[in-house]
Amino acid sequence: MRIARLVIIAVVLFGLSICMVNGSNGPSPRMGPRMVYDPVKERVLLFGGSVWDQSSRRYTFYNDLWEYDVESETWREIEVSLKPQGRFNHMMAYDPDTHQVVLFGGFSNQDRIGDTWTFDVETDTWTQMNPEETPDPRSDGAFAYDQVNKLFVLFDGYGLNDDHPNDTWVYNVTADTWFEMNPDSKPKPQYGCYMEYDTVNRVVIMYGGHWSTGGSVHGYSDGVWTYDYPTDTWTKVDDASTPPHRYWHNTAYDSDTGKLIVYGGSQGGSNLLDDTWLFDFSTTIWERIDTETSPSSRMNSAMVY
Repeated sequence: MRIARLVIIAVVLFGLSICMVNGSNGPSPRMGPRMVYDPVKERVLLFGGSVWDQSSRRYTFYNDLWEYDVESETWREIEVSLKPQGRFNHMMAYDPDTHQVVLFGGFSNQDRIGDTWTFDVETDTWTQMNPEETPDPRSDGAFAYDQVNKLFVLFDGYGLNDDHPNDTWVYNVTADTWFEMNPDSKPKPQYGCYMEYDTVNRVVIMYGGHWSTGGSVHGYSDGVWTYDYPTDTWTKVDDASTPPHRYWHNTAYDSDTGKLIVYGGSQGGSNLLDDTWLFDFSTTIWERIDTETSPSSRMNSAMVY
């Protein structure tokens, strides 16, 4: 039996301790990639990301796909003939019912884009989908798979012309259909927020983000929210405590303990964080975890359980 672990690129967090692992021949340094765990082949999958060249003042956009094996501490690039174009800060989540990864949008050399792709983990093949209706192009939105209602949920993000759509969409991968929802109330417009599905409490949870309500009115983190698809309702959780506000942090859901894990992120500018927090939805309590060692402070990286 494999031991479940948190993976932050080449950093593994297990239990309440953290250690550095030496993944060989892995992805090049980058920001804004996305990772999911594939339970079929028991591997971590990483796609995309970018690097900024200060001298040329240009991004390099990656569209490579990698798998990481925790036990052997090895990376392997998955070579495929058809794949999405390079991008970073895209939305990506895994559907355990169809064994597919769904990818939407991101920031590319064509600005923010709004294409939908699936990756079949059994055959290692990408397919570009062709839904009749689709969300506007964007990056940095919150995205997760709702296992009860068998739909992907998307909230907000960073759109074209630097706008925040402040919208909620759901995607049915089997029917290849996007539907825009119309909740009466919702979180503040934001980007750099993240969403996870809580399998213990069977609820979609979103935390964090750089919010803006127009002009110079902005801030970091609008708290913890849950989304209920059958009633099309966003509900803000009255958490008993809260970490320092942030965005572009790392989140993952620990299905063994039923807790959301948050690591690092940014408080704006060069103010980066390196703290670790657990959130228990059943008690609405945050708990800071202090470890003997930890990754350096960072933002816009990737983490998965």
